[in-house]
Amino acid sequence: MKINNLKLKKITALFLSVLISTLSLTTHIENNVIAINNTQTYTVFSSSGTYKRNYTLQANPVQDNSRDIIGIDDRYSDNRLSGVVKIYTSSSTGTGFFVDEHTIATAAHCVFNEETGNFNNSYSKISSICIYDENGRSKQLIRSAYEVHIPNEYISRRMNNNNNNNNDNSYYLYDYALITISEDLDNIDDYLNFNLGVATDNIAGSSLPIYTTGFPSDKTGKYTCPGKVTSIENGCLNSKVIGDDKNIITNLDVISGQSGSPIYTYTEYNNQKYYTVIGIAAYSHAECIDQNGNISNEGLVKQMSNCGPKMTTELLHFYKNNSNIEW
Repeated sequence: MKINNLKLKKITALFLSVLISTLSLTTHIENNVIAINNTQTYTVFSSSGTYKRNYTLQANPVQDNSRDIIGIDDRYSDNRLSGVVKIYTSSSTGTGFFVDEHTIATAAHCVFNEETGNFNNSYSKISSICIYDENGRSKQLIRSAYEVHIPNEYISRRMNNNNNNNNDNSYYLYDYALITISEDLDNIDDYLNFNLGVATDNIAGSSLPIYTTGFPSDKTGKYTCPGKVTSIENGCLNSKVIGDDKNIITNLDVISGQSGSPIYTYTEYNNQKYYTVIGIAAYSHAECIDQNGNISNEGLVKQMSNCGPKMTTELLHFYKNNSNIEW
C-alpha cells in the first residue's frame, strides 16, 4: 500500500526531528541551516534489482568505496540501537537504519552495483536485512524488502564515471538511498531509535561529539565510533565535490561494510534520550601532496577524512515527506 495514509504521522515526525536537531545542535554552534533543497529525480528498483518506475521530488523546504581508520582505532563493540541493521545483497554487505516502520536509510552504493548497474537494473539484489538484539544475537531476519529508491544523479554520474573512466567522483554527493519493507515488524518501536535533523553551519571544528554505528567488515558484530565533524582542504580525489554543503566530513573510523551507517548526535532532554542523524557514512577522502608540497592526485597522504551525504532539507523531504514510498 502507499504511505499516504500515514502522511500526517510522517510530517509530524519530520517537524519533531527538526525540533530535536535544533535542541541538539544550537548549544554548540550557530543556528544557520544550509538549506540544500533542490529538485531531484529518483529511480525505483524492486528488491531483486529490476527497474519499476521513476519520480521527481520538487524542491520543497520543510523545516572503491573504502573507508579508513584515522589515527587511533576508536571503535568499540556496541549492541545498542537495534534500529541499525545489516544489509545483505548479491554484491556486498552494508549498514542501514530505520527511519520509520517501513523505511530503511542506507548508502546508494550498498544497494546499487557500481560496476554494472544502470537505469534498467541495479544488479544488486537484496537477500536479507538482519536485526540484532542487545546481546549481539540475530533477532529477526527480514526477507520482505520491497523497493529501493536511488537518486538519478547518483546513477547517471556513476555510469558516466565508469563509461568514460574520467575519475569524476561527483556521484559521492548523491550516495544515499532508501529501502522499503512490506513486513509489519513486531516491537517496531524498539527499532525506531533515530530522528533526522539538519546540521547547521559552522559545525566543523565545533566541540559537538558525533558517533557512527554499523557493521565493519574487519570486525564481528556492531561497532560504534566517536568523533567530530572536521573540515578538509581541496585534495586529490577530485576535491571539487568535497564540501560542506552536501557532505559531512568527519574523523570517524569507518571502513567497508559500514557504508550506510548513521552519523548522529546524542542528547538528553526532559529525561529522554535522543539520537539525531545528521549524515550517512559513505566514502573516504585523501588529501595528497607531491614532493614540492603541492596538492596532487598522487603523493604523500597529508590528511584522511571519512565523508558522506549530509542530512539536508532535501534528504528530509526524501525520507520523511515522500508520497512516492510504497511497500
